Parts: sequence; C-alpha cells; structure tokens
Amino acid sequence: MVDTSSLIGMNMACPIRDRPDMRDRMAGLAPQGRIAAPYSVYEEIDPRNADLHAWAKDHIEDIFVPHDVEMFELAQKVAARNRSLLNRDRKRSNADPYAMALAMLRQGRLSGSRQVIVTEERDGPGRIPGAAKSYGIVRINVDCMIRAERGRLPRGR
Repeated sequence: MVDTSSLIGMNMACPIRDRPDMRDRMAGLAPQGRIAAPYSVYEEIDPRNADLHAWAKDHIEDIFVPHDVEMFELAQKVAARNRSLLNRDRKRSNADPYAMALAMLRQGRLSGSRQVIVTEERDGPGRIPGAAKSYGIVRINVDCMIRAERGRLPRGR
C-alpha cells in the first residue's frame, strides 16, 4: 500500500519527467499485487503537481483501488479509533484511514500475506506509522520499498 506522501516523495527524489521508466516499472508491480493504493490517494494528488498527477491518471486502473462498502466501513472504524489521522484542514480527501483499511482487508484476504504501508510520514501522533503498528501492519519508506522490490521491478521497454 502506498500513501500520497510516498508518491510525492518519489517524484521529488526522482522526477517523473527525468525518469519515466522508473515510474512505469513501479506501476508494473500492480499486476503482481505488489503495489496498490485506495482511490482517495489519487484524489489527494494535487493537479498542480502535473507530472505526478498525469502519471497517476495513466495508472488509475492499475494501482488505485475504488472504495467499496467494506473498505468505507473499515476506514470509518479506523478513523474513529485514530481520530488524529483525520486532518480537518485538508481541502482534498483524507486517504490515511482508507490506506489502513485497504492494507487490513488485503492482509485478511491474502492469508499469510503480510501487508506493508509505504509512507514518508514519521512516527508521531496522528501519523500512519503509529496507527499501522496498532493494526499489525508494517510501515516502510520508499527507499526500503525500492530495495525490497528491486528484483521484482519489471525492466523498462
């Protein structure tokens, strides 16, 4: 599971316009079930971040999972238990509870498959790392994900 901060962080460290092959290789993990995000992560990507927004739009069906009733209900429970995940100042969607819910749902459905949330957030009140830990979901950053997936990243065209 990737959150918005991870996608923004990847684009800042390695801009899409400079390395579109890397972003396509990352998207290539989607068919293997190795990368996903709730649709609300897509909604959080600011269209003014044109390169990232265009890339996300190109991969919307591959990576971004639509919210269904089950995810919505679980996200509401996560938000109720972790009120600090909700940032009321945001003008856009708040994807954090949905990222947690999607990771929890996939972890339950794919028995023996430990889900990981990729985020650049630091541990602290109202942050994904603390909530993830309370649900038994592992948290890593983009650098760790790239190292872990290096052998699985499909080669560019």
